[in-house]
Amino acid sequence: MEVKDVFVETNNFMFGRVSFIYFKVPVDWRVSPLYYRTDVEEWIEKQGVKWATSGYTGVLLLKQGRETYFSLTIKASKSFKKRNVEKWLEKEKLKVKGGKVKHGYLNVCSHRAAFISYNAVRRKHGFFGGKINELIVKFFFICPETSRAIYLEFSTNNEAEKTLNDLNVLVSSIKCH
Repeated sequence: MEVKDVFVETNNFMFGRVSFIYFKVPVDWRVSPLYYRTDVEEWIEKQGVKWATSGYTGVLLLKQGRETYFSLTIKASKSFKKRNVEKWLEKEKLKVKGGKVKHGYLNVCSHRAAFISYNAVRRKHGFFGGKINELIVKFFFICPETSRAIYLEFSTNNEAEKTLNDLNVLVSSIKCH
């Protein structure tokens, strides 16, 4: 499978270009920013790259044919020493109300990461309303090299098993420093 590189970065008028993460997606995927304001409050420079240590941003990933989308929200926090991957997962499990929940641990860029996935129903905006069933997949890991905790939240409209396979390829290619 052919892949392309995606650098999730934002421009800050004070700091210039600041990176959040880097990953790979198949070449037939489209990547665009989400339509909300991004923010970088602090950053650290590592090997010539500025990494956000406090801030948030988001991207929209569309598979060819636009049948499947992934909305990705990324948050970075500099208070990484106070964070704990295991505690984060326990808190997230308590927040989920009913339904199938999958959770566990994996490696992201050589860091121990916790993940949780579950189905959520949200209201569809529009004249007639309605409900949308989405799969939510969250990841949390700590990167001591860049002194930050990183939180990723994917939401998608696709079936769980197929989506998790697509996300596995993406998440296994993440670079955070």
